[in-house]
Amino acid sequence: MNRMTRVPFHALLVASVAILAGCSGALTESSADAVPATLEAIPSAPAIATAEESQPSDARTPDLEAFCELALPMLVLVEREHVGSEAHVAQFTALGEVAPEDLVDVIANLERHFDVAVSPSDPDSQDSVNFPASIREDGVVLTEAITERCDAAV
Repeated sequence: MNRMTRVPFHALLVASVAILAGCSGALTESSADAVPATLEAIPSAPAIATAEESQPSDARTPDLEAFCELALPMLVLVEREHVGSEAHVAQFTALGEVAPEDLVDVIANLERHFDVAVSPSDPDSQDSVNFPASIREDGVVLTEAITERCDAAV
């Protein structure tokens, strides 16, 4: 099917008939009231989505090998300036794109925290003792998952 337009075939057919009838003067007063004046006014049939169209554009693809490749470096101690930096947040973003389904929310919570509440210009915000308990718990869950799934020794 041609993807140049999203107007269903039936709507185009009705519009074409209405235009042709209007040009020939075949519409009577009573039938003219029943014909929509614009294409937008014509009710359309529901569109049928193809498999390609039905998948969200931001579809995640869990991949344990890629997850471990991205996650293992996150277990290494880093310079203080890295904590809460754009590069640090980007690590969580990339990790979330390939993470196993059960870790997606945990990673999203950590990503959001480091993006919003932690800044390299505010050393107190970088100290884990100042993190909310839920973020510290998510950090433990992620660390344990990495060590278990990626055969890492911490």
